[in-house]
Amino acid sequence: MAGIFARNDVADVLRGAVLSPALTVDAYYSPVVSNLSPLFKLPVDGVQRGRDHGLPSYNAAREAYGLDPATTFEDVSDDADLASRLSDAYGGDIDGLDAFTGALAEGTDSSTGGVLGDLLVAAWSDQLTRSIAGDRFYHLHVRNMENVANTTLMDVIGRVTNATDLPLSVFQAPSITVCDGGCAGDGDGVAVLSDNFELEWEELEDDQMAITFRCKDLGTSGWMGVGWGGLTMELAQDYIICEITDESTASCTDRAYTTEREAPPLDAAGETSLNITDVSMEDGWTSITFLRDRGAFDDEDYDLGSDIDDAVDTLVIYAYREGEGIGQHPNGNRGAATVNFATGNVEAECDDDDFVLLHGALMLVAWMVLAPLGIYYVRCLFYSS
Repeated sequence: MAGIFARNDVADVLRGAVLSPALTVDAYYSPVVSNLSPLFKLPVDGVQRGRDHGLPSYNAAREAYGLDPATTFEDVSDDADLASRLSDAYGGDIDGLDAFTGALAEGTDSSTGGVLGDLLVAAWSDQLTRSIAGDRFYHLHVRNMENVANTTLMDVIGRVTNATDLPLSVFQAPSITVCDGGCAGDGDGVAVLSDNFELEWEELEDDQMAITFRCKDLGTSGWMGVGWGGLTMELAQDYIICEITDESTASCTDRAYTTEREAPPLDAAGETSLNITDVSMEDGWTSITFLRDRGAFDDEDYDLGSDIDDAVDTLVIYAYREGEGIGQHPNGNRGAATVNFATGNVEAECDDDDFVLLHGALMLVAWMVLAPLGIYYVRCLFYSS
């Protein structure tokens, strides 16, 4: 742990947090905290904690904040699948919907840059207004200090840590930029995206391409996938995922875009299984070669052929995982890059796994050390002293 802190300056950590876009606030949780943890199920804990503390129902909470109550689950969310799941979970009783669940399920007004639904906006606005009004030391209550009013959180971070190159608003992540990341292309159909992942392609007759995914230390069981047309899972427009089951057997499937950090669904518009031409293992590298149409076969396919003809960069993301089944991959087993399939030039998005390790270490210290010590002090030492 000491080594992790020694390798990271606080300014770098804060800069990384500012430049990293947050995940969407919605009713969908990562399997890591909802299903895979042996200690807790975060969504279930959230609902039960609300009931333990006497939170009102979703409709009662909306009425308390002056909002119209929902009459159907479709009023809660315009996501038909989510509304159907909520209706099944609550037996069709909209008045039984928990405030915690309903608030997360509400849609947001993206045109205004909002990330929360109506109920959470009302609750946060009310709480922040009360906090300011009830704080007698709030600077505007004492005297109008223009220099304080014009100070932003970016200014505070800069003064304390000497961090530079921060956006004007530290609450809005700038668009993703691409920089050199130790990757390379040889201009002849091979792109080295990282030390553990390579992409190879060859144009064939009949508007077909032979594409090879090559991954190091994957072994005889695992999966590797690539998304085209975006630098994040939410932006990529088309996916291909290959799963290997033994030394000579693999399957590759064409998959549609997804707006969440979850396994992309199978392409609904056409044939999903791709023709495998070769599966090999050599010097610790697992390679799978398959055939793909050069252009877009249907509306859910990305048109690589158009990018090649125009000699423009293609935005690419990749991920891989050892083990059976297609599912959550370690944070270090992924990356993003721009690949020019006409010239072979590659640039990769910068990534630093040290930040992930540091985040894990801080969470460990907070929940396993500081929280228990705080509880012990309050219960056993505070009143006795």
